Amino acid sequence: MPRSFKLQPITRTLLCVALVATPGLVAAQAQTGSMAATAATSPLGDLSEYRTIAEDALKLAKGGDIAGARKRLKELETVWDNHEDANKKKSYNRWKAIDNQVDFTLDKLSAKKPDQAACEKALADLIARLR
Repeated sequence: MPRSFKLQPITRTLLCVALVATPGLVAAQAQTGSMAATAATSPLGDLSEYRTIAEDALKLAKGGDIAGARKRLKELETVWDNHEDANKKKSYNRWKAIDNQVDFTLDKLSAKKPDQAACEKALADLIARLR
């Protein structure tokens, strides 16, 4: 029997073992990735709730609905203020920077004649701070 025929079952076996082992490797990589993501979390913790509201407000502003964007951002301010004490304790400087940006953005959205571009920029800057 030629040698290549003897190697063929071994090759298939090794391929099967490699395929079975791969999900474990992928899971280990995913776990490492999630640990890295956790390490990159803000000192204030998970800010995704605030970011989602700000992104909603930006969509409204881009659609020309400045009043809707202002209303949505007021909702963000309420949620933000409800967590003020806890967030200040975690990182006062980070909390203050975001709080100032929320106030600045609300001022832009609440102007008598809001400038759409300025409102959009302020919202985009807020979203960037919430990363």
